[in-house]
Amino acid sequence: MRTNLNKKYIPSYFILFIGFLLSCLIFFEIRTLKNRFNQYKFKKETKNYLNIINLELKGNIDILNSLENFFIASKDINRTEFKSFTKNFLEKNEKIQALSWVPLVNDD
Repeated sequence: MRTNLNKKYIPSYFILFIGFLLSCLIFFEIRTLKNRFNQYKFKKETKNYLNIINLELKGNIDILNSLENFFIASKDINRTEFKSFTKNFLEKNEKIQALSWVPLVNDD
């Protein structure tokens, strides 16, 4: 009689085993999808930050090019002229802390 009773539970064990396997499969699939989503989100944010950094650097390079052109255009620049020229740059771009004027020293 005991062996007969165990045979009745075989389909239940089989269903339990299939349910366990399906649960494991679903768990690993969800984990994989979550990892892919996190990688996508990380790449998207990285590109965004790189674009911001590139724009800031381009703006700073444009300011330096303007200063270079200022020095090329007028050969004799004193401290007050430099200060009045760079004041606008410093007011507009708070990330630049200072621009220094250094007098030109000849090769002699």
